[in-house]
Amino acid sequence: MMIRILSPNNLTSPLLWATILLPLASSPALAEAPCETFCVRAQEEFRETCNQQNKIPEDCMEQSGLVYEACAEDQCNLAVKVPEINELASHVDKWVSKRWEGDYQRVAISPYLNHSGKPWSYLLFYTNGGKISLEDLYDLSQDPDIDSIVKVVEVGSGLESVPIRAYWEGSPPELTEHNSAKNALAKAFGDHTYQIVARHWHPLRPILEFSAEGNSYFYDTSGGSVAFDYQPIPSTKTDLDIEQLMNLELFKREWRNFLQLHGN
Repeated sequence: MMIRILSPNNLTSPLLWATILLPLASSPALAEAPCETFCVRAQEEFRETCNQQNKIPEDCMEQSGLVYEACAEDQCNLAVKVPEINELASHVDKWVSKRWEGDYQRVAISPYLNHSGKPWSYLLFYTNGGKISLEDLYDLSQDPDIDSIVKVVEVGSGLESVPIRAYWEGSPPELTEHNSAKNALAKAFGDHTYQIVARHWHPLRPILEFSAEGNSYFYDTSGGSVAFDYQPIPSTKTDLDIEQLMNLELFKREWRNFLQLHGN
């Protein structure tokens, strides 16, 4: 199985000021708006790179000013809305068609819930084996040819992350741990018909929620522990620091580029 995690540090953008921002040795004071600070960073990094190339300092200063002006005009007017999952999935379909050869069709979508019970990402499942349900994928997870049969993409649900967060060739833990989870629950709580109803936290280490006879049961894929009627505690909101704000500005640009590139 192959998995690749995508993060701000391995993203690229066709715009100069979006490729040279992270990491920086120091952080400037926050300007009037995060978009302005984002562009101040681009301006400073451009000027530093220009000076290191032994160009005329006055030219570097002038050119860095143009970088800031172009960045601010674009970034501070950048309004991006992440589509609902059904529309967003159609964009991911186009991304998949460019990423892998073959006729891969989307067969299932699994939301992954945050502390507040809302989706913070989704897993989209694709196969080249015809009409297959998610239940079929649970059975196929042990197939030795699973890497060629199933492709999985994790997509963010909002501007708090990059669009494509990760992708698999093969089975993520939701599939490989499904039968182990049901067996562990049966051993701990008795033989019932356990049906998976939700996934919590990160797809690499999810807590799988099952329902049986009106009760909720939970299985932690990171350690194999089980729980009955587990309730996550909603996280409290805190002010974002400057690095987080800069990431949000970068994420907006990445979402804009992704939706344009893989749109209708």
